[in-house]
Amino acid sequence: MAGGVFPLLLLCFLSLFLLPAAAEDLIINGELEFVGDRPAKLPPGSEYLVQLSFVLMDAPSVVISAFRDSAEKLNEGKPLNFQLRLPEEERGSSRGRHLAVSAVVNVGWSSSSSSSSSQGSSEWIRRGDYKNVFMNLLEVPKDKNTIDGLKIEIEQYK
Repeated sequence: MAGGVFPLLLLCFLSLFLLPAAAEDLIINGELEFVGDRPAKLPPGSEYLVQLSFVLMDAPSVVISAFRDSAEKLNEGKPLNFQLRLPEEERGSSRGRHLAVSAVVNVGWSSSSSSSSSQGSSEWIRRGDYKNVFMNLLEVPKDKNTIDGLKIEIEQYK
């Protein structure tokens, strides 16, 4: 009996290492990087939003994951870092769609709590805010479950 248990235990142990990485959520860790002058200080209420979206050529993008935090930590010398999650079920269905990461820093206000957004407005950026410079397309890795050190360049919106 013990001889039949060992191969089963060995198979279970090896399956932990042999299962494809796509069987789990993909975690994306990164940081916003200012192009040009970095603001010396951000006013109270400043916030940043980073989104992971599926992008189709002739259709609206679909937000899969979002990270929102206070941008005031920049005043303390801390980076504007983020963590996004591509769920396992979405990871497998990404065929034919592009994944993109976008970012915006709202200076002195929040797009989630502005009075105009509560009235049905879709305002998400104002002059003086910061936004991503490029469309940051991601390729879903097949052999790992994390992407670390993703840099998203942002510039001032004028």
